[in-house]
Amino acid sequence: MAGDSSTPSGSCRRGARTGGIARRLAQPPATCWQPYGLAREAASRNATKKDMTSPDAKAALRSDLRARLADVPPGERAAESLAAQAILRGQAVWQKAASVLFYAPLPDELDLWPMLSEALAAGKLAALPRFDQGLNGYRPFIVRNPLTDLSKGRYGIPEPAPHCEAAATNQLDLALVPGVGFDVVGCRLGRGKGFYDRMLAEVSGTKCGIAYDFQVRPAIPAEPHDVCLDCILTPTRWHVVAGHRPVT
Repeated sequence: MAGDSSTPSGSCRRGARTGGIARRLAQPPATCWQPYGLAREAASRNATKKDMTSPDAKAALRSDLRARLADVPPGERAAESLAAQAILRGQAVWQKAASVLFYAPLPDELDLWPMLSEALAAGKLAALPRFDQGLNGYRPFIVRNPLTDLSKGRYGIPEPAPHCEAAATNQLDLALVPGVGFDVVGCRLGRGKGFYDRMLAEVSGTKCGIAYDFQVRPAIPAEPHDVCLDCILTPTRWHVVAGHRPVT
């Protein structure tokens, strides 16, 4: 979906700035997302049903989405990942980015990992998150050779090895951001620890959520510390969040 011209009724945290959080749609559809204008109208009509910023609302939606993610067959995940990669390759923000923050996919996440090697071959700076015990959160580190620069990380997924140098978070052009759920105004539902939000708050470049279509809802529970995204990539569409920076 191309960018919409409507203005969001509420916002997540954009970078280091905190915006107000609208009361959210109580029970978003479990199927594919609506066009943004319709989603905003639905949220407005249902705003008084329930406070979607509550921890219970977040936990319930997170549990539902994680169950659906676990049910995605390996073959479908592979096909959907290839489709998402093809869409990303066609975006100007990918083509122009000199530095990209990737992620090492968990088994239930879309897999854009082959694009890390493509980025390196194209001369881009590639970075991956590494967990920092002192900060109790993630920091980006530069990966120049996946064969020598990666080691098993906190959750058993590849992270930059100790010898890798830190990337300047505020100089990354594009951050590819996994999550459990997203909504059409750019809010993201993570895995509940807040590790990614703390890193994303320092990213000044384009922040792009990566999701299956069913992970994108008209509205999700959001809190002031949640970082807002600029766009969302799924296997079928490229959605630019209305009211955010131009994504070109």
